[in-house]
Amino acid sequence: MKIDKTEYLIFGVMTLLLIIFIMALAIFSFTAPKEQGFTELYFTGELPKEVRAGYEYSFSFIIHNYESKRVEYQYYTYFGTIKISEGNATLEHGDELIINQNFIPGSFYRGEKIPLNVRLLNNDQEIYFWVDVK
Repeated sequence: MKIDKTEYLIFGVMTLLLIIFIMALAIFSFTAPKEQGFTELYFTGELPKEVRAGYEYSFSFIIHNYESKRVEYQYYTYFGTIKISEGNATLEHGDELIINQNFIPGSFYRGEKIPLNVRLLNNDQEIYFWVDVK
């Protein structure tokens, strides 16, 4: 049996394409982005929209760990520029923590719309809502 030049050329091209495909597959498997974890940070329950200076109010927020590892979170809550609280929480993957927070707006904010912020320092995340101070 004799192989002519056309069959030899087709065999060579097919072999080359197979090698390129295998190399591309290997490169992709090593350089493909791995699944990245994340943290959910959100408010829960009813949030105050309007508050009166000198009265106590509350809100709640949730930290939910989807980082695929144990994470220690450091959080701060602010009413305007005033720090209300700070805390630490260590959560395993899949765990969540509900944090209830109380605050009393000062009279110097009366008549203003003020943001209420929650910040996670290690994740550089922030959520907020606005309240009218009466």
